[in-house]
Amino acid sequence: MILDSLLHASWLHRAFVFLPLLFAAADVALAQAKSPTQTGTPRSFLAGDYETKVFAWVNADNTTRWKKPIEAIHDCQLLDNGHVLYQSSFQNVIEVDGQGREVWRYEVAAVPPATRAEIHAFRRLPNGRTMIAESGNRRIVEVDGAGEIQHSIPLAVDNPDPHRDTRLVRPTPAGTYLVCHEADRMVREYDRQGNVIWTHPIGTEVYSAVRLENGNTLIGSGGGHRVVEVTPTGKEVWSIEEEELPGVRLAWVTLVERLPSGNTWIVNCHAGPENPQILEVTPEKKIVWTMRDFDRFGNSLPIAIPVPATRTRSSSSETQVTDEPISAIERRLPPVGSELSDEQRTALEQRLEALTAQAAAIAEDPRSPDVEVLLKAVRFALELDEFYRPGDVKKADRVLDEAARRIDALSEGHAPWTALGKESGESTNASTADSPAVFRTVRGYRSHIDGSLQPYGVEIPAGLDESGLSGASASSGSDPTAKRRVPLYVWLHGRGDTTTDLHFIDQRLSKPAQIAVSDGIIVHPFGRHCVGFKHAGEIDVLRVIDEAVAHYPVDPDRVVLIGFSMGGAGVWHIGAHFADRFLAAAPGAGFAETAQYVGLKPEQYPPEWEQTLWRVYDTPRYARNLLNLPVIAYSGENDKQIQAARVMETALAEHDAKLDHRIGPGMGHKYHPEVLAQLLSDLREITTTTPDPFRPLHLQTQTLRYPKLRWVTLTELDQHYRDTRVDAVRGASGEWEITTKNVRRMRVAPPEAAVSSLHVDGDRLLIDASVGAVELVRDSEGRWQLDDAEAAAADSPLVKRPGLQGPIDDAFREPFLVVVPTGEFRDAAVERWTRFELQHFLDRWKALMRGEARVRRDVDVSDEDLRNYNLIVWGDPQSNRLLQRIAADAAAKWPLRWSDEAIELGGQRVAAEGHVPTLIYPNPLAPQRYVVLNSGLTFREAQDRTNSLQNPRLPDWAVIGLDRDPDAEQPGEILAAGFFDESWQAK
Repeated sequence: MILDSLLHASWLHRAFVFLPLLFAAADVALAQAKSPTQTGTPRSFLAGDYETKVFAWVNADNTTRWKKPIEAIHDCQLLDNGHVLYQSSFQNVIEVDGQGREVWRYEVAAVPPATRAEIHAFRRLPNGRTMIAESGNRRIVEVDGAGEIQHSIPLAVDNPDPHRDTRLVRPTPAGTYLVCHEADRMVREYDRQGNVIWTHPIGTEVYSAVRLENGNTLIGSGGGHRVVEVTPTGKEVWSIEEEELPGVRLAWVTLVERLPSGNTWIVNCHAGPENPQILEVTPEKKIVWTMRDFDRFGNSLPIAIPVPATRTRSSSSETQVTDEPISAIERRLPPVGSELSDEQRTALEQRLEALTAQAAAIAEDPRSPDVEVLLKAVRFALELDEFYRPGDVKKADRVLDEAARRIDALSEGHAPWTALGKESGESTNASTADSPAVFRTVRGYRSHIDGSLQPYGVEIPAGLDESGLSGASASSGSDPTAKRRVPLYVWLHGRGDTTTDLHFIDQRLSKPAQIAVSDGIIVHPFGRHCVGFKHAGEIDVLRVIDEAVAHYPVDPDRVVLIGFSMGGAGVWHIGAHFADRFLAAAPGAGFAETAQYVGLKPEQYPPEWEQTLWRVYDTPRYARNLLNLPVIAYSGENDKQIQAARVMETALAEHDAKLDHRIGPGMGHKYHPEVLAQLLSDLREITTTTPDPFRPLHLQTQTLRYPKLRWVTLTELDQHYRDTRVDAVRGASGEWEITTKNVRRMRVAPPEAAVSSLHVDGDRLLIDASVGAVELVRDSEGRWQLDDAEAAAADSPLVKRPGLQGPIDDAFREPFLVVVPTGEFRDAAVERWTRFELQHFLDRWKALMRGEARVRRDVDVSDEDLRNYNLIVWGDPQSNRLLQRIAADAAAKWPLRWSDEAIELGGQRVAAEGHVPTLIYPNPLAPQRYVVLNSGLTFREAQDRTNSLQNPRLPDWAVIGLDRDPDAEQPGEILAAGFFDESWQAK
């Protein structure tokens, strides 16, 4: 503000000298100031002004990419990943992502004997630390990502003043710091121990100094109204004086920089509207660009930095320069809610912060995820704007109330919400003839995929307490003292675009489920919100079953899968993918495949590779698995989603099976009460039965992502995405007759120790079943033989195997780590694309998959990371050191050749400029894990309109052209794509 400038003595004197002239000319000057105005080639920049209290990213066309309110600012930095460091006051440093969303903050506090501390300079260092100069505390600190001080350098200050100890501070290539001491009118250079190794007295309130490549120092003299370049001996070799430039008066010269072009960037603060606020000058002192904008900014603009131009390729392959950001993609799931009032947001944030601090005290308790998942729900709702109705704030308060109760309980050593029946202390509904009383709770677990907290609901019938869980059961044998274990009903919810964590938790604590049972426990997987229980949502369902088995007296052999609408679709594909995990499946409505459900005609089909990828989730291609368990489908008579059951009727008929399809007369998209009651009664009857372990086995798959059914596990295929089958029938003699299709290798463990031989596709194999599983492999002539599983695993060449078979999206079903580049890119267009797509993936994973991906810099990836994670590597061989290491160590095993001139992948060769390769491959540095290059989830916002389209859209590799910017449909122009063969070689 003007008041800040008046603190400077020389400017104060000049202000009073020129005050009458300034007032007299004010109207004329303002009328002449055309705002916003750029002269010369338009460019993008970041600038902050504390008269208008605005910090903004301005595009080359003078539009605003984003802006932030501030009180004061003296420094900012554009980071390599597209994030920005700035400050909203002299007490903080804030990091925002490419869309302006805050991701990190540091607050300064006075360190005695100082009574006040301010920040006027900061810098993100190559090692990931952040350098912060603390005036008042008279020190430079380097802090880590948690804000912890890792190094401190004391400063020599002759005239202490918390506001004027420092202005800008810049690191030098030698690892030292150039510090501008405003009150001392001195530039000092410090080594890392705090020794002063160079000084230059400037004689005015100096603002900025930067060490040049030639060893000289460029100085913005602040109150000296000039720019000066000095040698290491202090000799002036270049300068621009106050009135030297035609038509421009230099006022308070703040930031100065020497650009790669050799030109000098000058920020001209307090110069009045008749002068530019920023200008660029050649070594010959010719002005080549100016910015004057007194609409957006005012007369107190002390900091502005250029945003480097990037290159894109036109359709004529000519390289053009653009610094325009890629347009943000509108989020479809979950939709953006309405704004909270400042009072509502502040109240929730303060309460959340306080409870989070309290929860830290019980973090080591194994039940702490039950607390943390509630806090995460409110945090995400605040950060992602997931308040949709006026009453949603009350939901957040209720969830925080529950979190507070649980913190208090765990602090006292008990957890009533984990108990059965009335001890749980949770809400109940009154018992009626149709709906027995139930006890509801919500619990949480930490996902191994991304470390996120995921909620699930639990419903326990009122009579199902510990006293009712004694006595024999099918799973406990005939011992009357054994604890009885009850059926588990897994209910998959329907689509709810706005039913994010907060709303799901509130529903599960307060509302009854669509089904009610008296003989077992119901669990409600969240399923990562709204992805059709696919991808990580599918893993979520299996994890919730494991959590229920671990925490409740449920029988893992009596699990029933049931759901409606989107949940019905989930039952179809999860029931088919994991048929041996369930005693019965009951899909209601939903969808079972892709093309017919969305009404695509053949001429509308996407590329062949995407049609192939439909086979991952299209249930008709797994229909034979459903012969292994009872399946009862439900549809409303007038529901368009009856189509799913009709499709599956046809699919099962091809396997000589008839679908048990219950239809609600006159019903649309809902259950008929009587039909539902009968369906539940039939399911309960099924849970009283024990399946015959010697019953026929029918396994059908398209991929080794789903390789197992009961005692057969496929380990190699002839070719992925072809119909693959194993059928086993026990003959009268007790021997198993096994037939296969498209199977190269498998592991079998027949359920009888006395088995001495198997018949596999006509080949008789003698086995010793008492030793457990045996490995079977087809030889070069197609005959089956026994193999040494351990030796085969040790000696096997690179092949597609379970959990290591692609496509790209498969990497996000297991623990993964995002690896970001720290080096410079070869091609600015590739950098522009990479920065956007990387941030897009992180944002999309958080909003859609309800978690925050683990992120590590390329230079920080450890050997332990290689062992534990699929690596999602972003960048090119020059910018990402880990990619360099993979390419160097992999040699012939790595399918990508990426030079300065060309990219070679999958038999394709394109110019390196303007193209990006993406792929999934066994990590050459850790062959049991994947490495993914330059890709996140391959289905995008356009596919979120229907869960049936949320399928993988890119295969094992692709080459992307950057003529087309990423959008809701594609990451760019898909020039070529394909699958690797079973040996991970290009087809």
